[in-house]
Amino acid sequence: MTGDRSKAIETMRKRYLVEYRRIYRKNDRIAFFEEISETAAAADVLFWETFADAMSAWLRKDLGTALALAEKAMALDPECAYSWNGKGNVLQSQKRYAEALAAYDKAIALDPGYAHPWINKGNVLKRQKRYADALAAYDRAIALGPEYARPWINKGTVLLKQKRYEESLAAYEKAIELDPEYSHPWNCKGNVLHSQKRYAEALVAYEQAIEREPDYADPWSGKGHVLQSQERHEEASMALEKAIALKRNQGITLIEKDSRRLPALPSNPDSHVPKL
Repeated sequence: MTGDRSKAIETMRKRYLVEYRRIYRKNDRIAFFEEISETAAAADVLFWETFADAMSAWLRKDLGTALALAEKAMALDPECAYSWNGKGNVLQSQKRYAEALAAYDKAIALDPGYAHPWINKGNVLKRQKRYADALAAYDRAIALGPEYARPWINKGTVLLKQKRYEESLAAYEKAIELDPEYSHPWNCKGNVLHSQKRYAEALVAYEQAIEREPDYADPWSGKGHVLQSQERHEEASMALEKAIALKRNQGITLIEKDSRRLPALPSNPDSHVPKL
């Protein structure tokens, strides 16, 4: 292995483990993997090129292609945990949860210090309503990468499902402390405060989310519902119409409510959090 090729591999590895964890928007994540693929191709590193192409396909929801490429990457380097984690993500997107868990467990066995599969394993366990196990997985991810916001957000969501409101709020606030410019934990914080009828505080949280990501529909919806609770109906209508427009643009189905098409508060509070 030449020095330049070795350096390219180490750079891609570090970027994936560090930089990628702070990229939240899907298009930005696709662009990240496209750049990794180009770098790998230029350096003649077929594993990284294939792995990056698999993740790009997964993010585009071309799941058949993504799975085939992930398995090709595994064949190129069977002992690399990253492609096992990637395969788990594709399987999770296909709702093949038992197989996804097996893939994440294989990634963990190959690299116990790799935090990504712990987060993703927690997401599957949460979907299966195995909340204690999900919390344990998120806590392990936090121990491996305490400086990252995502596992704190996901932990907060499980705690919210368990109606442990103050603990949930504390988890979201920790995520905000770690990455204050990330919109999603602000929205989640608003949801908890709204559920507790702490309307003024919820409104501030939703507005913080909107400031950071104006085209994120959920905080506009949350803001509208808070304003309705405060009987500020004209302002509520404006916020809800904004949420409707954003959701329609994103192809999200709206619900019927009170003879109007109003967006509901999100049933999955961490739906805006991508898998790693």
